[in-house]
Amino acid sequence: MISTKSSQLDESQLAFLDRFELGMIQKERVLSGGMFSRPVLLTCDTGEFLLRTHRFRASEEAFRFQAESIAAATTRGVPCSSVVQTLDGSWSTPLPGGIGVFALHKYVPGEVVDWITWHQRCEKDPGFLVSLGKQVARLHNSLAQARPGGDPDLLDDLPPIRLNRVNLLYKNWQKSMDEIRKSRTSLESESASRFLLNESAVDEQWKRLVASLKKHDIQSVSTQIVHGDISPVNLVLDESSVCNFIDWDCVHFGHRIYDALGDVLNRCPSGHPDFNRFRVDHVASYLSGYSEVIEIPLTQQEKDLVPTCCLARQLEDLRQRMQLVRSLDSAQDQEYSELIGLRIEMMEQIELN
Repeated sequence: MISTKSSQLDESQLAFLDRFELGMIQKERVLSGGMFSRPVLLTCDTGEFLLRTHRFRASEEAFRFQAESIAAATTRGVPCSSVVQTLDGSWSTPLPGGIGVFALHKYVPGEVVDWITWHQRCEKDPGFLVSLGKQVARLHNSLAQARPGGDPDLLDDLPPIRLNRVNLLYKNWQKSMDEIRKSRTSLESESASRFLLNESAVDEQWKRLVASLKKHDIQSVSTQIVHGDISPVNLVLDESSVCNFIDWDCVHFGHRIYDALGDVLNRCPSGHPDFNRFRVDHVASYLSGYSEVIEIPLTQQEKDLVPTCCLARQLEDLRQRMQLVRSLDSAQDQEYSELIGLRIEMMEQIELN
């Protein structure tokens, strides 16, 4: 049975932790992050662990796919936030009365850099992007060989854009715009107003994406297991800038070139419109490192898709912001409105092949 001096955890969380041999919980600390609930850092006799609620991969079988994908990467030496199995071998337990699961992860110490610091590193140290590309390639090498159990499916409205389903996702975008137009949100929200003001411009970018994916025959490009959300907020860096890959909730079968590009490039920080330039040189440095290490070389078809994937990533960010428009407070609304504008400006700089 779990031992704790005093706890702010609820009964269901404590019951789940009772399925491990953690010893005494010495300290609990709620961390930032998490879209639905905050992760809790537990300092125990046996080490430090992170108690998380997962709602993207919301069933035990869906989460099993996530946990065993992480385990496959870890087995091949890729630093990750491993999931701890219970004493009876389970990866998670269902939330009481809700959609989602509890899971326990090994805590990964290190630094998660903010967007401004990330931009400065990319700008000042080209070697940083080369090294990062190599590390992402090692991740993809490990996942190409992974054979996890569980349910691999991921709902269409969750990130990232699945390139081979882009026509459906474009239609869903149009429906979301219709809902914004008809709701009072558009009268009260800067973000919603920004979407409506730029509706034609964004729609044109969706059409560009659909046409480019058809031109490059995306249906014929092979897929593999990918992380799904490679971004500075999901990378914990040690003192040598070695990445630990965290937050695998979007892991799925997808296109590795799109996953590799992720959100590590051409993402302008809030409050810095002067940074908002599409940096072809950054993309080249990053992919040079990736290409040096990837075991199955990128095909010419994948290389031709690089600008298209960069465009898709900008649209993915807008797609996720669209889903949150109705829940923003005034400060968030103002920030989102600015970021929406920056993403639109960035898309206009991307020239497709």
